[in-house]
Amino acid sequence: MPDRPEGATPECYAVYTFEVERAYFWAHVPVGAERESMLNGLLGCLWDAGITGISRASAEKELVAAIAAQQPGELTPGLLCLDRYRLVFPVGVLGGRPKPSE
Repeated sequence: MPDRPEGATPECYAVYTFEVERAYFWAHVPVGAERESMLNGLLGCLWDAGITGISRASAEKELVAAIAAQQPGELTPGLLCLDRYRLVFPVGVLGGRPKPSE
């Protein structure tokens, strides 16, 4: 496996690591049926962890609020679910979508 996203020159990668990685990962964020499957996995994980009051319509902030209210602490089963399925809500992980020129 290459040590950097394909197509990035060593000079460019050294200077623009964050931007290169962000663009690379945005290009691999699941969409459509793959994202729906991941969302189902996330909700199942949260329900198994005992988180209630959430649904497919819940936004990321609502999920985080439900976890914080029901499982106070730094490393909880609910937070582990969010980490495991972090690309369901990629903006929170990757920041805004890169501009087309990136």
